[in-house]
Amino acid sequence: VESLGVKIEPRQSVADDEAVAKTPIELVMLARVSGNAPAVIVLKNQMDGATTELRIDPKLAKPGERQLLAEWAASRTRALPVGDEPFTSTILSHWLKQLPVLYGWPDQGFIPNRGTLRGNTTSVLHVLGGRAAIQETLQLQNIGADQNASTDDSGIPIDQIPGVEVKSHPFEEMLGGKEGGRIPLAEMVPEDRLFVYFPKPSGLLSWLDGGAEFLFNTGAAATGRCLDYGLTDRYTTALGMDIDWMRRLLDSGAVEELAVTMPDLFLIDGTEITTVARLKNPNIAAGLFKLLGIGDLDKPVERPGAHGESSHWVKRGDLLIVSTDKRELENVLKLHADGGKGSLGRSAELRFMLTKLPLQDTTRAFVYLSDPFIRRLVGPETKIPQLRRLRARGEMEAIAAGSLLHRFDGHGEATMEELLAKHYVSKPVIATDAVFDPECGAISKQFGPLPRMKSLTDLGITTATKLESDAYLRYLDNYNRYWRQYFDPIALRLDQPETGTLELSVFILPLIDNSIYNGLRGILVDENDDTPLKVPVIEPEPVATLSMNLNEKAWTDAGGDALERFMMQAGIHGSILDSLGPDVHLAIADADPILEMGSGELMHAFGPMFNDNDMMAIAGIISMFTRPTAVCVGLTDPEAVRRALDNSVGGRSRMMGDEINGNLYKITDRGGWIYRINFFDMISLRLGIDIQDRFLVIRNMPLTTPFRIVGVKDAGLPGAGITLSPRACRMQLPALFASAAERERAAALSGIADLHPLMLTGSKSLGEAAERHKAWFGFRPLHPGGGEWTWNGVTMASTRYGTAQRPMQPDYQAEDRDFGPLRRVDTVEVGMRFELDGLRSVARWKMRTTAK
Repeated sequence: VESLGVKIEPRQSVADDEAVAKTPIELVMLARVSGNAPAVIVLKNQMDGATTELRIDPKLAKPGERQLLAEWAASRTRALPVGDEPFTSTILSHWLKQLPVLYGWPDQGFIPNRGTLRGNTTSVLHVLGGRAAIQETLQLQNIGADQNASTDDSGIPIDQIPGVEVKSHPFEEMLGGKEGGRIPLAEMVPEDRLFVYFPKPSGLLSWLDGGAEFLFNTGAAATGRCLDYGLTDRYTTALGMDIDWMRRLLDSGAVEELAVTMPDLFLIDGTEITTVARLKNPNIAAGLFKLLGIGDLDKPVERPGAHGESSHWVKRGDLLIVSTDKRELENVLKLHADGGKGSLGRSAELRFMLTKLPLQDTTRAFVYLSDPFIRRLVGPETKIPQLRRLRARGEMEAIAAGSLLHRFDGHGEATMEELLAKHYVSKPVIATDAVFDPECGAISKQFGPLPRMKSLTDLGITTATKLESDAYLRYLDNYNRYWRQYFDPIALRLDQPETGTLELSVFILPLIDNSIYNGLRGILVDENDDTPLKVPVIEPEPVATLSMNLNEKAWTDAGGDALERFMMQAGIHGSILDSLGPDVHLAIADADPILEMGSGELMHAFGPMFNDNDMMAIAGIISMFTRPTAVCVGLTDPEAVRRALDNSVGGRSRMMGDEINGNLYKITDRGGWIYRINFFDMISLRLGIDIQDRFLVIRNMPLTTPFRIVGVKDAGLPGAGITLSPRACRMQLPALFASAAERERAAALSGIADLHPLMLTGSKSLGEAAERHKAWFGFRPLHPGGGEWTWNGVTMASTRYGTAQRPMQPDYQAEDRDFGPLRRVDTVEVGMRFELDGLRSVARWKMRTTAK
């Protein structure tokens, strides 16, 4: 610049260093100190770590105006653990709702965005495994109603509100005069109760400690939380037992078989449980009863329990019956006295369903949701009381959270009157008698204590408001339109065919209309087609394989004008269409994916599904461009296809004029063909085409990725199947680890949101805060994935996942394989078929016996 005499002039003004250094910072503080001691505040520059110390004289503090107080409250709120991650903290949700009311500032921007994908989604695994069908049938979503409406105008008898009116199956006719299956203990169970049967209870605890881990892991993955509700302790205590005593009873061999029954599925909110056990050795059982201080059980005995609750015990012959509710016990005793007349066990429904899903020597558990039980579950006698209890729970949670906010604002412990007067809590309209309680957060004589609310049976709600009735009728109208002809029961059977292997069979009859299954029903073989689904055995083992037996219409549609025109333009002889099918398989090889489908976990390898099947096709297309993928199509005449491909070699095919073109050539050394597609002379895609065994194989990376079909196995059920092989994952492990860590991070940060307010309001340790949260709200957050929470007096953080404002997660360690919902799982195999307008599915998972 100097030698050329060039002068450089700035085109924009540059502030001097001194002006930049003096950027003003405004602090808004609330003075609560007494005396003349100055307050010392240290400001830290997060960019370079530099600190500045300020000394504030409290004598200069003056009463602030309303607007100044609002600015202070808003600034303080931004320091709460609320980041971009969604959270479900009961306490913080109430605080963020109530603080604008208290201090008068707009509440926009403080609640994280909770946007979701369009519509309801599920995974291919859950569809083929039957979970999606169960969710569709039960429709457990809560009915909506005006949350501010009271129940003062309750006057509509619930038993006069219509329920589900869809017909039941003619099960007696379907039995055709045959007896059907039988479970004697089911003859002690009312028809409209959930029935859970354990034919070998002595092994119950051992398999719960083993392979059943997969069931619980997948359940936790679905909720995205890591919480301890203590349900086992809660309900064994409610039954007048403890875990150690129950374990001794089951391990002693005194119990031959065991059944559990419930009037609903609301274990967390509160329900009644009744157990019926057949005693194989009454003498051993009698000795164990003495440990509990129980003697003669020929007459019902009421056993006092914790929190003022009681359980009810009685023996009838070799049957021991224990219930948390006297009325439920009396229902069982009446059925026993009547010889099982009118019971679930005597119903034609259960006897028929047991012919479709009979018990086996390997059966560990059988769960049955009868037609009357599901009607009860979705009927007004359950839906309306549950709605009212949920609204009461919300009001009582607000009372507990409001008392903590009162303390956070520098006040002491408050009475209910003070909380209402100062607007920390809105007046309850459902739990009108609820008050703050320092032991359990909030308590209502009508609804019980917040962490242990009364069951729907105990609430005894018999009338509804017009708003509640209208809300239920809207729900009912939406529910009824799904059913074509008959209502359905659900049966599930859990087997342990060998050590370390569990198998869950599901039979649902029928499926609802307008179902996510409708698209599959239109393309898969029906129950009259016995063509087995033959799955290729591939080496190296794929990490995920999706298989389907397509019906004739699906193949006809696929071989219509569009596909035939494409093959003609591609230069491939159209005669091969006559030899395709009926099966098609999509196999995904181990690789580190560039794009992930769904959550990125192996369980969602084929992407999310909506009320159509487009996402499976999209998953296959994306896989073709992101990782080694093979499509294997069954062939009826492999040699005819081989000749057609040989005759198609050579020449140049054109699609869309000259912009996209391709050519097919043969590989001389190992056989097979390569089809190269050229896009605009810029991008090339090479597809390997081969015939192995009875399959036409199309691969996206034919030159670098080994692939060999070494055999064929039967999928078990002929409709469709999916196989996941965590043991085959090597290169994909870092991506799977990252996905699992992201879920665990969300759970850890949600736990911070739960516990942080309790640390701000007097808890001396994080352990004490967790216990306090369980005592008030009914559950204790747990830190997932190793690591722990820390508290520095101001901020709560996770040593593994950071804070809400500064999240982090660990890097993958090559030796770590035990993470995510499939940890310690070798393989998961799921098969399904449509049957009797319903669905049968079988899921088998094999656990790793040793760590790798």
